[in-house]
Amino acid sequence: MRRVCGVVAALVLLASAPMVLAAPPPSPSKSVGVYDYTTAAWRPIVETTVAEFNAMLPARAPSLFYQVMGETPCDQISEQLHRGGIVVCNAPMLASGDELGRTVFFVSQGQLSRVRITLPEATIAGLRDNVVCHEFMHATTGIPDNYGARPDTSCVWGNLSTPGSFDAQYAHQVYNQKDVKSSGGKKHGGKHHGGKHHGGKRHGGKIGAGQRGR
Repeated sequence: MRRVCGVVAALVLLASAPMVLAAPPPSPSKSVGVYDYTTAAWRPIVETTVAEFNAMLPARAPSLFYQVMGETPCDQISEQLHRGGIVVCNAPMLASGDELGRTVFFVSQGQLSRVRITLPEATIAGLRDNVVCHEFMHATTGIPDNYGARPDTSCVWGNLSTPGSFDAQYAHQVYNQKDVKSSGGKKHGGKHHGGKHHGGKRHGGKIGAGQRGR
C-alpha cells in the first residue's frame, strides 16, 4: 500500500539493512493477466505501468498481459475472479481517508494465487503515476514498505513515477532467489504493505487470509 505522511513510519526496514524478500513472486512459467476495471482517469496509467514493468522485470519473471475490463468498482468484483492474475480497480475511498493505494495478495504453494490493487478515485492527479507504480512493485515482487528510503531511485521506496534503478535491482534479486523461496511448499496468508511518505498525506494497505495489518 502506498501512504503519504509527514514523517517516516517507525516499523520499516532501514535503508542500510539487507533487502528482505517478503514473498515469492508469481510463477515465471506463464504470463500473468492484469485485469483493469478502473475508471478512465486511471486506465492509461495502469496500462503504461504494465508496459514499464514488462520492460523492467528480469527474463525469469512472468510477462504481464494487460486487459481492459468494464469499469467496475472493487466491491462489485468477486474475489474468485481472475485467480492467478492481478485485478486493478477503484473504490471511492479506503478504510482510512489518508490511504492512497492498497495491494492485497495471497500466496499458495509458493506462488501468488490472486492479487488485488485498489486505487481510490479521489487521489490527486499528480500522485497517480507514483501510486500505481508503487502498488505494482508490491504486486510483482512482494517488497515491503520502507517509506522514503530511496527517494530518487525507486517508485516504491521513493518518489518516482516509473520503476527506478533500485526497483529493477530488487526485482532481479527476487527472481534470482525465487527457487529458494518457493521450495518449501508452504501455504501463506496475504501480505500487508505499508506506504511511503510523499508530501504530507498518507495512504495505506491491507493484508489477506485472515490477518490484520496496522
